Amino acid sequence: MTHGVSFNHAFRRVLGEDLYFLIRAPQKTPALPPTVLFVPPFAEERNRSRHLMSRTAEALAHAGISSIVFDLSGTGESHGEFRAATLTRWAEEIKAVAREMADQAGQTITLITIRAGFLFADTLWQAKDVVSGAVTWAPVLDGALHMKQFLRVRHAQLKERAAQSGQPAPPVSSLIDRLRDEGWLECAGYPLSDTLYQEFNGKRTPQPPQFPLLVLDPVREALPDALLSSERSVAFRHIDEPAFWQNAEPSDNPSLVAETVAWVVNHHRLTGRS
Repeated sequence: MTHGVSFNHAFRRVLGEDLYFLIRAPQKTPALPPTVLFVPPFAEERNRSRHLMSRTAEALAHAGISSIVFDLSGTGESHGEFRAATLTRWAEEIKAVAREMADQAGQTITLITIRAGFLFADTLWQAKDVVSGAVTWAPVLDGALHMKQFLRVRHAQLKERAAQSGQPAPPVSSLIDRLRDEGWLECAGYPLSDTLYQEFNGKRTPQPPQFPLLVLDPVREALPDALLSSERSVAFRHIDEPAFWQNAEPSDNPSLVAETVAWVVNHHRLTGRS
């Protein structure tokens, strides 16, 4: 059965900060509490993933499942300053929202994490009383490598300016020194703090969750070794579609959306949820 879709947005107070929520739900009575939570990626990848998150949330609503997409503090429409953001704070926000959703629904929820969102949500990987399953899109498994790639954007700008002026480009290490000495650095339009940088540097692949996990990836051809586990249900599917987080223009990625929705619908059926 296909349902119509209702769309609501609101600010909600989470851990003392007003965060922006988008709720998509099937048009039915009584209204169903959201049972799927999207955990967004980092910085500009968040903007480049908006379209796919919206399409997936709408498809879930058509299938009868409500979901929430929200902006972490200091990002998007949510209050707070990006420069003051920390991974610790974001992880606590995700955990608080997930627990509130589970309490309101009276049942566990499903996560859909995108890129670095996989690392942000790692405090929930062992919380079987809150989460019963997750889908992750092209998960970031190494925070230090993610930061290295992020700083390359700033370094590329400096190299271009140096070439125009006929001067040698400064090494990437100079950016890290400046970040440490000044406490922050503008990178790809974002004021990256040294605290956030250091937290990312300490982030490594968490233990696979204590519940079923589906990894969907347009780049990797096989499940990363870090997620291999004979004791847990971790499935992998390569999706032959664009790396959406790298594209300035919105990517449709219909197979990624369809695989995600099919897995979530089947997971809800298997776990006896409404």
